Amino acid sequence: MRVRDRATSIFSKNKYLVSFIERFHLAKAKDDGDKHVLGLWDGAAFRFRWPDSALLPARILARYGTSPLRLIEAVKSAVDHLLDVYDLQSQNVSFSSPEALFDALRLTNLTQASAADYFEKRLKVSHRFVDEFVTGASRDNYNQGKAINAFVDLVSLAGAGIGGSVFSLANGTTPLVAALLASGGASIRTHTSSQVQSIRTDGNQFELAVAGGASLTYDAVAVATPLEHAHGLSLSGAPPGLNTSRPYQRTCVTFVSGAVDRNYFGLSSDADGEVPTDILTVENASLPFSTLTVHATLPNGTHVYKLFSRVPLGEEVLSAIFRSRYKTVRLDWPAAYPKLEPTPPKTTWPPFEVPLSHSGTNSPRPLIYVGAMESGVSCMETQLIAAKNAALRIARMLQPD
Repeated sequence: MRVRDRATSIFSKNKYLVSFIERFHLAKAKDDGDKHVLGLWDGAAFRFRWPDSALLPARILARYGTSPLRLIEAVKSAVDHLLDVYDLQSQNVSFSSPEALFDALRLTNLTQASAADYFEKRLKVSHRFVDEFVTGASRDNYNQGKAINAFVDLVSLAGAGIGGSVFSLANGTTPLVAALLASGGASIRTHTSSQVQSIRTDGNQFELAVAGGASLTYDAVAVATPLEHAHGLSLSGAPPGLNTSRPYQRTCVTFVSGAVDRNYFGLSSDADGEVPTDILTVENASLPFSTLTVHATLPNGTHVYKLFSRVPLGEEVLSAIFRSRYKTVRLDWPAAYPKLEPTPPKTTWPPFEVPLSHSGTNSPRPLIYVGAMESGVSCMETQLIAAKNAALRIARMLQPD
């Protein structure tokens, strides 16, 4: 098992992502050939340090017994249910809400139980495995612990290579987005500097008021950004029950080129004191970071480390973790993804179709809200599924009667 960047990892069964990569001939990242060691840090000691080798499965079984085997079947089952969406969408089946989509895929129940309760009580997975391995993976993927819903954690573990393989792109995911935009040719126009202030409808068309006084008219509108963070955007006539208050997870990323201090982890200076290249952590409020991994190796042999944390890492903390630092880069996302704990779909999940009231006589076309998908799960492929659903809904709306 390798710790991989959640936002750049691609699961081999992600049909839409994989098809785009093949279509645009994007190169996959090559194995760096370095020796990787997985470690679990609890703030006082490493509970385990395992080389990523053919013996890793045996080491996992020795520590956790048969618990991983029961979880593997659950991961595969959840993935299989999710894969049904591709057949449905190929038949132009679409959904007015994430709840309806999850119901059709027989996955709603997994979103309504925490990972801890589902794995321990339903699957009879050991507390140790959930507390260490499952929580370590969810802190890596979502910067959240085992309180997140079971479906998210099952998808998270699939992204660790269970039930398929995982890869990343040689140049990251930005070229993928650029290629998709370019493939639309002149039919796609981007206005990245235009801030939409309000959206209203007369029942037949939508009017967007843009900062600076301009007004744009469209036959259909889809909103992808979370409404919780669409600052300054007003939806005229939106229903009062529309939830725009979902809590989001702050995620801070720190890149450091330098060398880790073994003393920080209480390790000796001999070979047995080697610092793991991929460090997961348990849920412990005193820990300053969620994961610490070797992100890259420079031509001169210097490692570039990547740390995930819930709050920015100060100079004092970094000076304790690293014995030398040549360059430090910090990124801070106040709302990287929702806090994915179980919440009731009917009262807390916004729909894909948001009706906007109006004074006209036409039956209103709803606003399409792609970001509603992230109430139940958040990853690149599920957002593409939501985007496909949006395209199907809009195509149906625009069909002549």
